[in-house]
Amino acid sequence: MLNSKIVELQKATLTFMKDGNLKKSLETINLAIDLDKHVAINHYLKGRICHELMIFQESISSYKQYLSLEKCFDGNDTYRRAQFHLSICYFTLRNFKEGSKLYHFRHKATALDRFKNKRVWDQNIDKGKVLIWAEQGIGDEILFLRFLKALENSECQFSLECDSRIHRIVNINFPYIQLIERGSEINLEHFAYHLPLGDLLSIFHEKLANVSHPYISMPLDEKVEKIREEFKGKEIVGISWRSLSPDYHLERSKKLKDVCQSLNPDKDILINLQPSVLDEELYQMEKLGFKVINSCDCKNDIDTVFQLILICTKVITVANSVAHFAGALGKKTILWLPEHPTWRWGQGMVTSDLYPSIELKGSKS
Repeated sequence: MLNSKIVELQKATLTFMKDGNLKKSLETINLAIDLDKHVAINHYLKGRICHELMIFQESISSYKQYLSLEKCFDGNDTYRRAQFHLSICYFTLRNFKEGSKLYHFRHKATALDRFKNKRVWDQNIDKGKVLIWAEQGIGDEILFLRFLKALENSECQFSLECDSRIHRIVNINFPYIQLIERGSEINLEHFAYHLPLGDLLSIFHEKLANVSHPYISMPLDEKVEKIREEFKGKEIVGISWRSLSPDYHLERSKKLKDVCQSLNPDKDILINLQPSVLDEELYQMEKLGFKVINSCDCKNDIDTVFQLILICTKVITVANSVAHFAGALGKKTILWLPEHPTWRWGQGMVTSDLYPSIELKGSKS
């Protein structure tokens, strides 16, 4: 009878979660836990709910309780995911030491199968060829590039697989790193070791405070130099308002008119930094009275996007790749956060600790 009641509460919890009623789902799963505190999956569900509600300390406690009750066995992907989610909670609260111990659980075992005969590189290895392989989006690639400086004096030979759109940027700033186009066929026989790009955070998290800002620099091409000269003395504002993420497009995007609200068409020149900008969006900016510079394909010509950011007085953006570009360049930036920011932006921060030039706005956290 007790078990059936718990199952009933679990089903109700999942229904409330699916409907987005997190408050009710939390109340319901707490009822199930009160009936029997030793049912592991209920603590996992509570951890996920508290995670979504941004109650991170309670989420951490729930994940840890689940892990203490559940058995780890091959094929138990929930156990892996609990450890990964726990790492994200720690990262959000800026406990990088504890989060780094668990961050590798972001990968399913099958994702690592191709490297089963290769050892994971660590700081104690000082010779040999190392493949640093791509795993996340272009914004995170820029985020993790900050740690490449820590590899400069190593005797190892490092090859980085990354988006070809940032190859010139990496080559200019980290010339000691060999580059491989992301998605190309890689002969693993050429490498003694491997490392997921994101693991650089786990290895070098203690060096975060020592990262110089900006950690990316770029020379200006003639085309961008002409734009800077043409509008010398003007306030040049780079703007981006949409996320291209298929999963988070609506949550992370902002209305164009709201992004422009604090700007003055008589004083401010707008540079479009928005990937896949629409003609109607350019027209909307002009209709608001702004002079708009739209000089490159912001989705594919990332090299020029970086240069355009450099000539801006400031950048206004949402939580997309442009935020990482501007932060890496040390450009003064206003970042409009979504209601539920990712770990990259912490919790309750006014200024980003990962990018000190970025002012954070808009999140209820």
